Amino acid sequence: MGRGPLAGPVVAAAVALDEKFFLNKNNLFRDSKTLSIKQKNIAFKNILTKSYIGIGISTSKEIDSKGISYCTKNAMYKAIQELEIIPDFVIIDAVKLESLKIPSISLIKGDQRCLSVAAASIVAKISRDRMMRDIYEVKFPNYGFASNKGYGSKQHLESLNIFGPSKIHRMSFKPLSAINMKVE
Repeated sequence: MGRGPLAGPVVAAAVALDEKFFLNKNNLFRDSKTLSIKQKNIAFKNILTKSYIGIGISTSKEIDSKGISYCTKNAMYKAIQELEIIPDFVIIDAVKLESLKIPSISLIKGDQRCLSVAAASIVAKISRDRMMRDIYEVKFPNYGFASNKGYGSKQHLESLNIFGPSKIHRMSFKPLSAINMKVE
């Protein structure tokens, strides 16, 4: 999803798993934070072949103007709208979407309790990581986005001190908001 990085968008995914998904014992996965990169990529590929997926994105500019909480919810709404089907019920990981017109429930640690929420967590994580690696690393090579994905690693913070922020840095986030930097 990417709520905490200093750079890049926040990405949400909505996943409606096909019933065939449950017939394959090799599909077992859990919260994306507990999987290795290899495991996430295998799960991602498997999820793509056996489910309906919607992706929602809020840019760093939107995050700076409207806040991370609003943009997280907005990305979630967009992801649900992007599904090729209209779900009967939506299970959401720890966030309440008050304006959602579909019956829903918010589950704390939903990615540990519900297979479709875990799948959405993986899809959002891999999608965002690939954007950071394949798009933003190329556009802004000074920051190491391919490896740090926009998080505040030592190398990323050193690059900020040398080059200043790029157009995808979240200027409202610390440590960026604490210093007056020229945007690349």
